[in-house]
Amino acid sequence: MTPQELKNSILQLAIQGKLVEQRPKEGTAEELYQQIQAEKQRLIKEGKIKGEKSLPEITEDEIPFDIPESWKWVRLGEIISLLSGTDLKPEEYNDAQKGIPYITGASSLSSNGVLINRWTETPRVIAHYGDVLLVCKGSGYGKTVICDIEQAHIARQIMAIKHSENICMKYIKLYLEANLTTIKASGQGVIPGIDRGSVLNMLFPLPPLAEQKRIVAKIEELLPLCEKLKK
Repeated sequence: MTPQELKNSILQLAIQGKLVEQRPKEGTAEELYQQIQAEKQRLIKEGKIKGEKSLPEITEDEIPFDIPESWKWVRLGEIISLLSGTDLKPEEYNDAQKGIPYITGASSLSSNGVLINRWTETPRVIAHYGDVLLVCKGSGYGKTVICDIEQAHIARQIMAIKHSENICMKYIKLYLEANLTTIKASGQGVIPGIDRGSVLNMLFPLPPLAEQKRIVAKIEELLPLCEKLKK
């Protein structure tokens, strides 16, 4: 098994609930799901996020693997708020560090965070610290990074999964990484990419929040070992 295959195996164990033990005292994903729904409705009512169209029920045939009883299969769109970026005209951005950063695509994202070489004083679609940034079009689509700067305008090639206290954003990023092959297989058109509907309809195995954090901690412990094996 190569280091990359080992990494992929660890990620698959994580999203199937086989990497850490389940703890009844941490509650259930159903309870967390209800909390997330209540919070989303509150934010919609306050005008802070937009409501989405109802997503189709999950059928038995769609479920790719078994998960622990305390987990719940959901559509990603049921538990997140998703921003789709928009491009700026050349006269709307600058390289003089005026305004806020402008994230243009995969080249603006590294494994360590956001790389900044453009700014704008007229932002329209703003991602914030802690959001999961997903490259959805062009070269590098499927790449994910957690936003490590205060705020930035995102271009058409980027979507932002908004930060929520009810979900471990690193767990969402981990799941997207584990499903990178599936995401890329859904790429459509002359310019490869994934559309908004595909992200919202994506099946997502939801664990209790405390377990999400334990899974991420275990992954962060194990993956550096995989990197060492590559050297």
